[in-house]
Formats: sequence, C-alpha cells, structure tokens
Amino acid sequence: MAIQNSNLPPSFVNEIINIVEDEIIVRSNLKSVSDVYSWIEEYGRTSDTKWNLRYSRPSGTRLVC
Repeated sequence: MAIQNSNLPPSFVNEIINIVEDEIIVRSNLKSVSDVYSWIEEYGRTSDTKWNLRYSRPSGTRLVC
C-alpha cells in the first residue's frame, strides 16, 4: 500500500520526505510519545491497517519509530 499525504492523519502536519523500496520517511509535528501513539492509532483507522509499535528511540527532539 502506497502512502500519500491524503492518507496521513489530518490531526497532524505531515510531510513525506523520502520513499526508497520498502522504507517511507514521514515527518510529522509530533511533540511527545503520546502523539506517536495517537498518530499510529489515527493512521490505522484511516488506512484500515493494524500497527504494532515494537521499538522507539527518543533522541533529543527526534523520535525514531
């Protein structure tokens, strides 16, 4: 399934940065780990997918999931 800006959660400001094979980099205005969970939940509802967050690494002002 291809991700497009129109598929991303409208509650957040999202920008697709790069798409390479099976990796898609999306930048969003997430401010906390709680926002990460909200983003995942909202995207799961809009895309009819189920997500399992297995790893996250807060790094200063950057969250990598």
